[in-house]
Amino acid sequence: MMIRRLDPDTDLELYGEMYSWEMDAPQWFREASGVDRPTWEDFLTQIRDVNQIDIGVWSNRDTLCAVVSVTDRGSGSFEGHLWAKRHTKLETITMAVWQVMDDLFQRGMNEAFVVVAEKNRAVIRMCQALHMIADGQTKIGGEYHGRPIKWIKLCCTRDMWVRLHEKVA
Repeated sequence: MMIRRLDPDTDLELYGEMYSWEMDAPQWFREASGVDRPTWEDFLTQIRDVNQIDIGVWSNRDTLCAVVSVTDRGSGSFEGHLWAKRHTKLETITMAVWQVMDDLFQRGMNEAFVVVAEKNRAVIRMCQALHMIADGQTKIGGEYHGRPIKWIKLCCTRDMWVRLHEKVA
């Protein structure tokens, strides 16, 4: 596995590949209504946001398999978003996210968080492996086959991360 920061100016082809993964997402995700999906033009604006960094994940030298987008939300709080090629091993993505989180905590991040559909069991399992916990915040947004989609916030604070590493050491 290899990770590196993507650059919107030199890696536009990789961003195009990343954007196309959504067409191959699980059926429940593709068919959900009322869920924000950026147009290509909005996506191009988003990747140039100065508060966002994108970390590419390669399963081998030639295969980009995931991108971890991290947005600074202020006060040391960073929101993560995951784009992944279908059938990428969850372990590969988890290892990459672990590295990104560890680097950001070492650089002063106070909290890492994601908002994920309760139905997205794979991402929730990954978050649990990263010691992220539900903080009690939920929201309803969008629907799938007439049923509302419940979103939950999972987070890990600097204190939680430090305690975890102290136990390992």
